Amino acid sequence: GVGVAEAGPFKEQGNFWLGGVWQQGWLDYFYEAMHQDWPQLPAGLSDDDRKRQLAMTTIQNKGWDTPDERYDETRMHLPMIEIMDQLNAPRNEVAEYLMRGPSHPDWSKNRVTNEDSISIPGYWAEAIYDISARSTVAFFEKTRQDNLRNGKDNQSLRLTQGGHCTFGHETEDWKVGDLPLGDARFSFEDEIVAWLNAWMPVLPDAGGEPVFTGIRSYLADGTWQPTNALTIGEGAIWTLKKDGGFGTGNSSSDLPEEQSFVYNPADPVPSMGGGIGGTGTDHQFGSFDQSSLEARQDVLVFESEPVTAPLDLLGYARIFLTVSSDRPDTDFTVKIMDVYPDGRAFNIGDTIVRMRYRDGTQSATFMSLGERYDVELPPILLSRRIEEGHTIKVHVSSSNFPSYSRNLNMQASPYTSSETAIATNIVYFGTGSASKIEWPKLVRPAD
Repeated sequence: GVGVAEAGPFKEQGNFWLGGVWQQGWLDYFYEAMHQDWPQLPAGLSDDDRKRQLAMTTIQNKGWDTPDERYDETRMHLPMIEIMDQLNAPRNEVAEYLMRGPSHPDWSKNRVTNEDSISIPGYWAEAIYDISARSTVAFFEKTRQDNLRNGKDNQSLRLTQGGHCTFGHETEDWKVGDLPLGDARFSFEDEIVAWLNAWMPVLPDAGGEPVFTGIRSYLADGTWQPTNALTIGEGAIWTLKKDGGFGTGNSSSDLPEEQSFVYNPADPVPSMGGGIGGTGTDHQFGSFDQSSLEARQDVLVFESEPVTAPLDLLGYARIFLTVSSDRPDTDFTVKIMDVYPDGRAFNIGDTIVRMRYRDGTQSATFMSLGERYDVELPPILLSRRIEEGHTIKVHVSSSNFPSYSRNLNMQASPYTSSETAIATNIVYFGTGSASKIEWPKLVRPAD
């Protein structure tokens, strides 16, 4: 995923940014794993000599162990660019990356963009709760379409219910965070072997046998045929309503209304799960009950009626809001949840947009007091069955911390500035507003 600079609508520059916002959950990773103080060995060494000299150094094992409480003390430090100094961290690239911002030529170095094309057959693997999933799947689909236009159906994707570095480790009692998922075991190795056998040439001296051995149940007439092929179609448009519910389509009887809330950068909405674990004691990757957040005044809550039959959501949900603010810049966030009959609300996707970058990350365009703006947030990748009797909830706010860095509601850089302001933000509904969600629809072969 960090090899993707841009894919489809995503310009994450290697999964570091979303909607123009730095994904602050990366900080502990940079602290613990990306330090630059490695031995500088001379050029021309053989692999054996290099390994021998690396084994003789102690810097690799020095470690920079920091208790979570120390992260708690520093993660809200301003200016943000000094957080690593406050942690007494080893040298790393955080300051350089923050200074680049979400648009810089260096982001495309050694990373793919929408201009790149892959023609060789590809087996793609992703996990829905990994930070890399949304842009990697987008680049998969872009690659697949490129090849289909050239008469090649040679790209396959396996998207699992898991998180970072969990692919292939699923158990019979699988959880992602606190979300129970049941038996998630799958014969990944068999599938990969079958896929390789479908595309690799037969060796003449192998007696006509495939290059790789393993179960070949996914092969038919020598071509790769994924089982249970699914099609992603357009789903219903659910309009956000002023009473906190969803309405199907655009209801002309639902007169324009608004809901406002106060966003204080000193008291951001806690992330409670998501795509990557970050700094602090309350941030882990995965899915957790979000219902406690609904007591906050800065979280707008929307809920559907209970679904009457299983609803399969696979693909990208498009999120539109009509908003305004009394500050020149602020963020708007959205979380989507699967709500169980007992009231637990598990996050299944989220997104964010920084309003100064609503028209693109190449340059900042600030807001005017009282002016309404129609904005589309980066899409949310979903892979979830909503069971009968469950509901869907949506939280709209202006922070999701520490998954995403806080907006300070000022024109100055949120990474090098310490000045903050409290914002009164408004979301508009009904006729004349764009506030809605376009859900992806999963079409099964039998449909």
